[in-house]
Amino acid sequence: MKKQLFFNLVLFSWVLILIVSYIWNIKTTEKNTLKIITKQSAAFFEEIETTRLWNANHGGVYVPIDENTQPNPYLEVPNRDIYIDSLGLALTKVNPAFMTRQIAELARTNSQIQYHITSRKPIRPANKARKWEEEALRSFKKESDYSLYLYEDDTSSVYRYMAPLFVKKGCLQCHAKQGYHLGDLRGGISVSTPAKTFLEAESLQKRNINLFHFVSLFVGVISLFLFRRYSRKQYSIVLRKNEQIQASINYASTIQAVVLPRKKIIDQFFDSFILFKPKDVVSGDFYWFKHLENKNSEAETSFFAAVDCTGHGIPGAFMSMIGIQLLNKIVSENRITSPADILAKLNRGIRWALKQDATQNRDGMDVCLCRLEKQADGTTKLTFSGAKLPLFLAIAKKNAEISKNTYPETAHIFEGKQSLITRVMGNRYSIGGRKIQEKSFDNQEFTLSKGDTIYLATDGFIDQNNADRKRFGTQKLIEIFAQISVKPLAEQKQILDTKLDAWQADEKQRDDITIVGVRI
Repeated sequence: MKKQLFFNLVLFSWVLILIVSYIWNIKTTEKNTLKIITKQSAAFFEEIETTRLWNANHGGVYVPIDENTQPNPYLEVPNRDIYIDSLGLALTKVNPAFMTRQIAELARTNSQIQYHITSRKPIRPANKARKWEEEALRSFKKESDYSLYLYEDDTSSVYRYMAPLFVKKGCLQCHAKQGYHLGDLRGGISVSTPAKTFLEAESLQKRNINLFHFVSLFVGVISLFLFRRYSRKQYSIVLRKNEQIQASINYASTIQAVVLPRKKIIDQFFDSFILFKPKDVVSGDFYWFKHLENKNSEAETSFFAAVDCTGHGIPGAFMSMIGIQLLNKIVSENRITSPADILAKLNRGIRWALKQDATQNRDGMDVCLCRLEKQADGTTKLTFSGAKLPLFLAIAKKNAEISKNTYPETAHIFEGKQSLITRVMGNRYSIGGRKIQEKSFDNQEFTLSKGDTIYLATDGFIDQNNADRKRFGTQKLIEIFAQISVKPLAEQKQILDTKLDAWQADEKQRDDITIVGVRI
């Protein structure tokens, strides 16, 4: 349904674009035709007006009297006609109006362009304005004004152009007696041009526009239907591939879930919660637990780890599988129990597995690793070693008063109402990564009493942003630990999950998230 709606929307948009384009091109063609005829008519007018001004500035010009040029009976000026005895030549004065009429007759004969000079108070009756010229004259206010329209009848089509004539100094010689003053609107000159050539060019352009838009519509619609058919086929292929990939990822998630320690195994030894939220279906974070039974008089020992591998999704999940396998081998088979030695061995194992001495691979992991040993006096000895990740200790205040723990200078202590929350920093480098042959890690030891809680966390919770692009931050997480550390662990997990959801809101999860809480 959505794809059909999208197709209909695209088809409608394409048709609408063509309609808009068609109308715009047709209107533009018509405007261009008018622009061309306007410029041509204005050029003819300017040519006539310039010639008239030349004549007026000379007070008229004398020309020989012949069959085509007889004395102008409407020109009442001294010496209108003169005779040169020595040449036997009779001359008559031609004023601007008479000259315009003669030019108009020649133009009509040679080019079919018709000029007509008219006046609001014509001296010569034949110069009286026609109806359309009179309407144009009434509309003129300034020299730049003009009138243009297409006149059509059964026999012809003509563009009629008219521009005004305002009284200039040279005009007063003939028209001052009519009451005109300098700058008055005296009349105008109309230019009538056959429209056939212009209309034929416009018609040809419109036919080309029609053809282009018809072909575009046809090709566009056919292309859309072909694309729809092709996209359906491709979508089917992509959907099938996506289903296969998703099935593989889901199966990978099942495998990852199998290798992660089961909660009911951990519950046999400790009260705990695990907040585990992969960014994608599979995770680059993992948590790890191992319990070593009494053997050769060794004390019972348990290990917890929270690990953040490079990347997330499938690449991160591959790294997590390597990390889990190596930790199991180091502790269960090699019987290495010092957290610092475990991390050093893990560093060598990652570098060997990824061939980092011979390749450019820089993948690695950050680790928070704890060893817990229950003592005969009811206390628990905690040994911590970290590769870039810290450990959070929640020491109940009743226990803090009798605690003999010595915290390193790098520890950050926050006092809550019922607990002291301590962030203990690990070493400042990761497992694997840069080409350092050997990395040494430090052990830090603490004594815990019943009711104390430890928190192992990757940086996903701390780095999660809200709608303002602000990180949740370490300080807020410590404050939450201080508020919840004495509550039941299942409730603690629920509170952390709720706080995260409220902070994240509609923002995407930024990274894999893991927090492990263990109560002594």
